[in-house]
Amino acid sequence: MSLTRRALLERLGLAGGVSAVYLGMEAMGLLNAPPVAAEPFELPPAPGRGKSVVVLGAGIAGLVAAFELRRATCAATCRQRGNTRYASFAQSAR
Repeated sequence: MSLTRRALLERLGLAGGVSAVYLGMEAMGLLNAPPVAAEPFELPPAPGRGKSVVVLGAGIAGLVAAFELRRATCAATCRQRGNTRYASFAQSAR
């Protein structure tokens, strides 16, 4: 009896878990490995001068977006739902 790819991957999963299956699929050419690092992204000088942006949500993504917009010389403001400083921890949009 020959060992199929599926059976081999199942055995890899039982022995080594998800990471072993992922590496096995990558070694067999069944997955395209993502690039390790993206190319550096540089903005042209002052692309957002004179523009203002409101970022809704002051979570990690919102704060990073506001930070990057300010680096691009936009006037960025974060707004969070709720009246307290830590409203996102106490309230949910669900």
